[in-house]
Amino acid sequence: MRNRIKNLVTAKNKSAEERQQAEAETQENAKKEEERLKKEKEQREKKAAEEKVKEEQETKKRAEEQVKQEKLNKKRAEFMSNIVAALRQEPQLTNNELKKEETEKSYKDNEEEIEKLKKAKAAENPQEYSEETTKKVEEKLKSSEIKENELDSESQKELQKLKNGEIKDPDQLVAAETKIKQDIYQKEAAKKLADLTSRVNKILKLKDKSQIAAVKKLLLEFISSSNTYYTSSQKKAAENLLTQLENYSITNNDQNNSAPNSTSP
Repeated sequence: MRNRIKNLVTAKNKSAEERQQAEAETQENAKKEEERLKKEKEQREKKAAEEKVKEEQETKKRAEEQVKQEKLNKKRAEFMSNIVAALRQEPQLTNNELKKEETEKSYKDNEEEIEKLKKAKAAENPQEYSEETTKKVEEKLKSSEIKENELDSESQKELQKLKNGEIKDPDQLVAAETKIKQDIYQKEAAKKLADLTSRVNKILKLKDKSQIAAVKKLLLEFISSSNTYYTSSQKKAAENLLTQLENYSITNNDQNNSAPNSTSP
C-alpha cells in the first residue's frame, strides 16, 4: 500500500514537472516567435526607409537633371539667338564676342544648324553675304593678329575669291567662310603658344624672375581655356612650359635659402 501511494506521488510530481517544462517550452517558443516577428518588422521598416531614401534621392536627381537641362536649353537658345543676331548683323555682338562664341564647344555642337542658317542668308543675297564675310574675315585677322600671308595657301585663295566676288553659290560661300575662319583660329592658337614658349625661354635664359608670375598666369589661362581650337597637344606643351617655370622658381628659392648671410667683419 505504501509503495502504491509512493508511486502515485512520484507520478504526480513527474506530471507536474512535465507540465512546468511544457509551459517553459511554450513560453520560450512564444518569446522566440515574438522576437522573430519583431525582427521581421524591423527589417521591413528598414527596407521601407531605405526605399524611401532611394526614391527621394532619385526624385532629387531627376529634379536636378531637369534644372540642368533647362539651363542647357536656355543657354542654347541664347547662343542660337546670338548667332542669328550676328548673321542678321544686328549690333548685339562685337567681333570679340562673336569670336568667343565661335570658339566655344556649344558652337561646334550646333555647327550644322548654324551652317543651315548661314546658307539661307547667303541664298537671299550672295553678293552681300560675300562682302559681309570678307569684312568679318579681315576683322578676325586683325583681332587675332594674323597676317593674310600667314594663312595656308587654300585659305588665301578662298579669301581672294571672296574679295573678287567670284563665289556665288551659297554652299560654297559658307564653306569658304568656315575654312578661312578655322584656319585663322588655328593659326592664332599656334602663334599664342609660340609666344608663350618664347617668353618662357627668355625668362630661363636671362633669369628674369620679374616676369614669372605674369607668364604663369597666361599659361594657366591657355591650359584652362574652353577654346576648342586649343588642341590637347598644345595644352600639354603649355603644361610643360608651366612645369619648367615652377621648377626654376623652386630651384632659385632653394639657392637663395642656402646662400650664406653676409656679415660685417
